[in-house]
Amino acid sequence: MCTHFIETEQQAMSRTALERSVRALAPLLSEARRQRIADVVNSRTGSLAVLLENAWDEGNRNAVLRSMDAFGTHTLHCINYGKEGKATSSSGASEMRTDAGARNWIVRRDWSEVETCIRQLQREGFTIASTTPNSNKTLQDVDFSKRLVIAFGNEHIGVSEALLEASDVKFSIPMIGFVESVNLSVSVAVTLYQAFSQRLARLGNHGDLSESEKLQLTLHYYMQSLGVQLAQNVIDRYSNI
Repeated sequence: MCTHFIETEQQAMSRTALERSVRALAPLLSEARRQRIADVVNSRTGSLAVLLENAWDEGNRNAVLRSMDAFGTHTLHCINYGKEGKATSSSGASEMRTDAGARNWIVRRDWSEVETCIRQLQREGFTIASTTPNSNKTLQDVDFSKRLVIAFGNEHIGVSEALLEASDVKFSIPMIGFVESVNLSVSVAVTLYQAFSQRLARLGNHGDLSESEKLQLTLHYYMQSLGVQLAQNVIDRYSNI
């Protein structure tokens, strides 16, 4: 089972309805804000995504969102299962501040089973690449220009055997110090920066959303910028004119 954080109703809207809604909200945003949203949307990629398996620490999850936003990665998949794998929020003001500016800009899909998630991603044409310290293939060897989901395990045991077995690619993050691993959110940030840099070098750009996807995402960002309820009220009034 998955949950999309861009509303189902918005996904089902026709292109005409999307354009009408964007026109209704545009005058409420400053020119600078509209341009900022346009720049971000143009730099987003739908062919690269992050998967977190049973990531227990709320602070780590929030930091992952910030890295994804910073490097233009559009979708986060979360597999949560088992007693400890359920998403539970730890109450820290600093964690809330970390996440406050990022959660609105990332599309999140939640899954309860590894097998269901992987089958769907494969149907969507994705290759699965999992991080593991036991691989001779390193981060620099991964081809991030293809349609790819990068999987990271939780803070204690890493990626599960089930997810590793289902992965098409396994890679490690090379380290030259005494430590054998780094924090989950650091692993994600390092990997996404490598992916971003490689895609710019090989493809000439990072963003690859279709015009329809850009329009849908623009509306989503407009609504998040204004507040969803206010934005929806404006759209409803505009539709009745």
